[in-house]
Amino acid sequence: MTRKEFVNKIQVFADTFQSYVRPACAHFVSRAVTSVTETGVNMIQDVENPNYVPSVVAWGEKKGILTRASAKPKDGDLVIFDRTYDAVAPAGIGPEDDMTHIGIVLDAADTKYIHFSSSADAPVHMWWDTWPGVGKVFGFIDVFSLMKPEQEKVGRYSRIIDGTVYDVISRETTTVWKLLEDGKQTPFEYTEKQFFHY
Repeated sequence: MTRKEFVNKIQVFADTFQSYVRPACAHFVSRAVTSVTETGVNMIQDVENPNYVPSVVAWGEKKGILTRASAKPKDGDLVIFDRTYDAVAPAGIGPEDDMTHIGIVLDAADTKYIHFSSSADAPVHMWWDTWPGVGKVFGFIDVFSLMKPEQEKVGRYSRIIDGTVYDVISRETTTVWKLLEDGKQTPFEYTEKQFFHY
């Protein structure tokens, strides 16, 4: 799966999403990312409170995929905002209102992202460099980097010398699995010259 395909699936999910919690931004993000099952990322299960932006940020930091606002974002990253509204006391927007909003980057080059808007009661598109008021970008979380590599079978190969059958799981990792008579599988490295295609 590419980042573009990931972003497209997020947008398909957004078309039918309805939230039952408020604020709903982290609720939307966690469920949108989890809905793309090909990534193998389950934010609903892995984040302590997937409906709370600071919990999502803490999860991203623990995973080593959180970068600050000065970093160059990529399509599919989560984008976190500070001070988008007066979330906690004291009255007025201040440092206590950091990490108050989150969305998903759709087009990093254009600063376009999708987020759940409470006022619209739906996911909407915006551009983070034009956020109204005092809101500013806190950082980005690269959830796409957690995606498990696809294990696409590209064919069956047999070793010429002894005829033992091997399955090629991934050309990228050049790993094959030897199919033993007892049903167990053992990985080892190979060069394609050692095998021929059936």
